[in-house]
Amino acid sequence: MSRSFVKKLGILMGIVLLIIAILVSLFLLIFTLKDYQPEKVETISKSENVELLDVNLSFKLLSWNIGYAGLNKEMDFFYDGGKMVRPMQSKVEENLNAILSVLQNHNDADFIFLQEIDVDSKRSYNMNELEYLKKGLPNYHTSYATNYKVLFVPSPLSQPMGKVEAGLATFSKTKAMLSQRHTFPFNFSWPLKIFMLDRCFITYEIATSNNKKLILINTHNSAFDGTGNLPKSELAFLREYMQREYNNGNYVILGGDFNLAPITFTKDDFKGLYDIENAISMPNDAFNKDWQIIYDSQVPSNRSTATTYQKEGTNVYCIDFFIVSPNIKIDAIRCLDLGFDNSDHNPVITTFKLLK
Repeated sequence: MSRSFVKKLGILMGIVLLIIAILVSLFLLIFTLKDYQPEKVETISKSENVELLDVNLSFKLLSWNIGYAGLNKEMDFFYDGGKMVRPMQSKVEENLNAILSVLQNHNDADFIFLQEIDVDSKRSYNMNELEYLKKGLPNYHTSYATNYKVLFVPSPLSQPMGKVEAGLATFSKTKAMLSQRHTFPFNFSWPLKIFMLDRCFITYEIATSNNKKLILINTHNSAFDGTGNLPKSELAFLREYMQREYNNGNYVILGGDFNLAPITFTKDDFKGLYDIENAISMPNDAFNKDWQIIYDSQVPSNRSTATTYQKEGTNVYCIDFFIVSPNIKIDAIRCLDLGFDNSDHNPVITTFKLLK
């Protein structure tokens, strides 16, 4: 091999590497400029026609991460160590229909918190799941907030997830005085952040018959940061917000997917299938002792998607629950055991009363 050939080869490789670097830089520049940048607080809805919630009644609240109707029990998922990216379109449609049927069967719920609702994503074949659910639940007012809006998710390289637009929604039979989207002031560092979720929570304020407000908070906290610091920081941010509202004399309920366990579980919980090695628990001092952390210790709310779901072998978690202010009485809490048929989460339901 001649010296001139080696020199030419080196120049050619340098040019190729330069072209790749330019293309990658342009890719990152375009996606940075197009990155979804929500305000710290955005108003979703506001009404002057106040509906009063009767404090003499009991209320039911259901919370469910529906997994964009794409994480049924036959699915594993590449983010969690599996291989699959999405199921067939017919399966997404089947999952979404089944999810709506569950919600319709529990239409006595006064309030519904949903997380991971796709409105225009490749992974769910660009179906508008929010509109589908709204049409199927016509007796509810809806507040929706985007928390995942990316032009193109490049992973996995063999089958990129592509465009994603999704969020969370609060459904209520009582119209809100005010509903807002609140951005969490924490995120991954650049450039990873431009491909990740922009986490947020929805507040839904309802006037009560005793001149107070019920503050419903629907959240979907972070995961996959490797340390658990993001979900814990978000929880602390929520605690400060909730404490302020409670100090103002209001009722406060926080619910959703925390990606944290409410307590430190043991290896014997959930028939020994609780993934104690990978689960991260919320700090013991996350809330004052008079606040109530409400969860079902008998039925898991989430399963691992590293493999397809096997009732006797798949690791499970408790990361979907409620945190409630001291002026609310909880009558019941249960996680519906749906066998993770149509989502990697099971819905959680609580009934409660507002103390006068």
